[in-house]
Amino acid sequence: MAVGRRPKRHNLEAERMTFTAELEHCIVCGQPLSSAGCAAHSAKNVQTLDGEFYVVAYSRRCLTTGCSHFGQHYHAAGHLKISLPYSTYGLDVVAYVGIQRERHHKQFIEIEADLNERGIDINDKSVGRLYRQFLALVSGAWPQRRARLKQAARQYGGLVLAVDGLAPDGEGPQLYVMWEVLSGTPISGVLLDKADTPHVTAWMRKCKELLDDLPVDATMCDGQDALLAGLKANWKEARHGLCQSHYSNNLAKPIEEDDRVLKKELQEQLARLQGVPNLTPEEAGTRVESLLATSETVPEEPIPDHEDGHSPPVSPAKCQGSRFADLLFAQATPPMSVETLGGQLSKDQAEVVQWERYYGYYRRAIRDALTRPSRRPFQYGGLQGHDQLVGINQALLVRQARWGADPYLDGLQRRVQTAIAATKTQAEDVSQAKDCLVEVERCLEQTPLTARTGQAAPSLPCSQAVEQRLEQIFGDLAQRAALGLTAQRLLEKQRRMAKDWLPGILHCYDVPGLPRHNLKLEGLFGTLRRNERRVSGRKETSPLRVFGPGELMFTTLKEEEVLPWLQSVPVEVYWAQRRQQEEREEPRRWLRRLRHDPVQALAQVDQQFYAVIKERSRSSPDPP
Repeated sequence: MAVGRRPKRHNLEAERMTFTAELEHCIVCGQPLSSAGCAAHSAKNVQTLDGEFYVVAYSRRCLTTGCSHFGQHYHAAGHLKISLPYSTYGLDVVAYVGIQRERHHKQFIEIEADLNERGIDINDKSVGRLYRQFLALVSGAWPQRRARLKQAARQYGGLVLAVDGLAPDGEGPQLYVMWEVLSGTPISGVLLDKADTPHVTAWMRKCKELLDDLPVDATMCDGQDALLAGLKANWKEARHGLCQSHYSNNLAKPIEEDDRVLKKELQEQLARLQGVPNLTPEEAGTRVESLLATSETVPEEPIPDHEDGHSPPVSPAKCQGSRFADLLFAQATPPMSVETLGGQLSKDQAEVVQWERYYGYYRRAIRDALTRPSRRPFQYGGLQGHDQLVGINQALLVRQARWGADPYLDGLQRRVQTAIAATKTQAEDVSQAKDCLVEVERCLEQTPLTARTGQAAPSLPCSQAVEQRLEQIFGDLAQRAALGLTAQRLLEKQRRMAKDWLPGILHCYDVPGLPRHNLKLEGLFGTLRRNERRVSGRKETSPLRVFGPGELMFTTLKEEEVLPWLQSVPVEVYWAQRRQQEEREEPRRWLRRLRHDPVQALAQVDQQFYAVIKERSRSSPDPP
């Protein structure tokens, strides 16, 4: 692993800080140690936020001739709380870089400018190196996190673990994290090239070794086969809960598929919708006269004014005549009157523009109904678009009866009515299945959870009542006389999922503290993504493959806790974390070398591979 080194500095005005080995007696013979003749094993200038210091560390040695450790040097460790080995920056600077990057989302060049203003000589490359050191130290601060877990286990009687995975850019290694729910403490974060059952189980086995003898009451995951298998293999006695949100998403797949078909049918029915006609001034004047003649027999209904200057959303079904377009018009941009355009357009031209905008709002309302977005489990763009078209059709009919015929709007109304009639059955089927799914979600959400107080769970489990209620909901749906195809597919999906999912989504009602879902953990992944995009200004989040584990460990720390945690990490643990960091970063560096010189990069791979093969052949015993 390459270690960045800075040139030696010699500042005669720097204050001197001297450290001597903390051990005063030999660990073998027990005789006092001596510092006579011991040279400094570390001497360097260190830049800190409080100024520059010359830090010197001296060792001690055993001078007892009969001792097996005669002449053995015992080095000082106090200077490591000032700065890391091979680094001329203080740990307070390392903590400052990490906080500015993670909490204030600053780029390395911005942090460089801040440190330069504070009198610290540094460049952006060194800031990046310090940031990597910061993440390695945070990841190595396991004793502090374990202390939090011990306190939670004593307070609640057991731990609740949540596990989830994230693919930073949808491909490549996946970032997995294990989280303790009750105390909000991260346990481990790792990147796995193969997210299959053996690799996930092996990672969870290491997490179990970290937890040692701490009791685990329950676990939570999203139902991924590898995660569930790993949790069951390592914590056999715990309750293994499943995310209710993922249950609803999987259950809604048949509805989503049929809704997509409904949306596509609507788009085909209303494809190549007639554009807004290009009226001549004579045609616009004729239509205005016809509209004014009709309006003399119809009482005027003023548009209500609102203090905030915005009209509330109005259902098309409740609008009468052209007031639907007027209200749409008022909610977006006020219509251009002749007086407003008097200095720009003539009266005839203004009338043409008004008619074009008037027609445009109706056409835009229809086009919007065909592009409504969908998101499982409760947002279906096809069904919402169909309902919107029903309202638009009603508004067009009312407008026609109130204001008379209009060639363009009447043509739109016929197209909309045809599309509604062609998709009515499909929309009713999707709506029927969606209503059932909403009732299921309401049942799961409204059932209260038991608070975690350190006491035993109630004797009467709530899960039985919830299970009976779910059976009743799906039973009532199955007994309906007019059961749609989408509802039938929903019932079939529920029967297939009942065996694997139903016990898991009900454990949260029996185990106090077990959440209904793992959306908070997924929200944490979303936060990491947003922070990375905010810092880099790019859409990709591939740096999470390198920095993600350390950033996850930092999320629960307070700013005043950062420096003490960094100072408590042993040097050997820090180097182990740095080596893991280098291994994660090596694929990206190799790609950079490959693009610069493919021949040399691949030759290096061959050389390393054959070196490993030769080393193994030398260490293996000779065949008989």
